[in-house]
Amino acid sequence: ARFAGRAVRVVFAGEGSDRRRTAAALRKSEELLRNIIANVPCGVFWKDRASIYLGCNDTAARDFGMSAPGEVVGMTDYELVPDLDEADISRNCDRQVMESGDPLLNAEETRTRPDGSEAALLTSRVPLRDAAGAVTGVLGVYLDITDRKRLEEQYRQSAKMEAVGRLAGGIAHDFNNLLTVIRGNADLLRTGPHTPAEADELTDYIRTAAERAAGLVRQLL
Repeated sequence: ARFAGRAVRVVFAGEGSDRRRTAAALRKSEELLRNIIANVPCGVFWKDRASIYLGCNDTAARDFGMSAPGEVVGMTDYELVPDLDEADISRNCDRQVMESGDPLLNAEETRTRPDGSEAALLTSRVPLRDAAGAVTGVLGVYLDITDRKRLEEQYRQSAKMEAVGRLAGGIAHDFNNLLTVIRGNADLLRTGPHTPAEADELTDYIRTAAERAAGLVRQLL
């Protein structure tokens, strides 16, 4: 360009330090989020409106039998879950969240692992939204509660056995009382002379006790 008959060079300069600081802060925030998702002690996944996986963390990838989260991207539950009924349940839960826009929290699901074993999962799903608030997919977080469910079942079985033990002890006590009546009155019949009325009374005691014992047996059956 020329100015006042002389050739000049025009240079436009701007302050880029704020932009660089903003970009650095954004990268730091993204890195922190990636670390949290990668190390949180539960499975994390997110899908689009068609229930196609957009990403997951290492835990979810391992549970699907994959070596890295990137291998899950672009796949659906029908490709990742061996049991079709389980895949249907997962897809239906996704659809419920995306269509209603409401979270679905602490739903118990059964997941067949790649080795064929079954896992119990406690899963929560929330809708993913864009800047305008439209639902674009679903975010899910699940906790493997297989061991906890196994311990709960062991506790229930232990409680049942304890109840059976108390019942057996009570029945044994009642039977002993009835047998004491039967034996005592039978011994009385064998000892010494009795009038017919006395003998009949002792026999009635024996008969009553025997009927009560038979009633206990019927209750057990």
